[in-house]
Amino acid sequence: MGATPTEIASLRRQLGTDATALPDADIHAMWAEAEALYPAHVDNPRIMFAVVRLQAWRELMVGASKRVDYKQNQSEEKGSQLLKNMEAVEKRFAGELEALLRDATLPPVQWGGIRNHPPRKRDVPNG
Repeated sequence: MGATPTEIASLRRQLGTDATALPDADIHAMWAEAEALYPAHVDNPRIMFAVVRLQAWRELMVGASKRVDYKQNQSEEKGSQLLKNMEAVEKRFAGELEALLRDATLPPVQWGGIRNHPPRKRDVPNG
């Protein structure tokens, strides 16, 4: 099925990237992988989008993991802080995906009450 241009734009906006960091071909490849991983949910675009978003975020994390802290004289840069912040966002994305999958796989709810039967009469000695 593949990602629509609107979904691609939304994905880039949510991840804070552009076409150079996340090309259309990569997004379409991730979408195809998501459809292969979750064939039962191909008809649910919210789940497919959440899977692709998490996968794209993890690929961006790989690039961020290459950054290191360095200090020279009075200036310093802590590139590893970026990875820590990205891990927190990854947990949020993973939680949203788990919630979507849980909601999509819940059994249907059957509404109705239980019939009230009058309590059985008992003979209680010395009662």
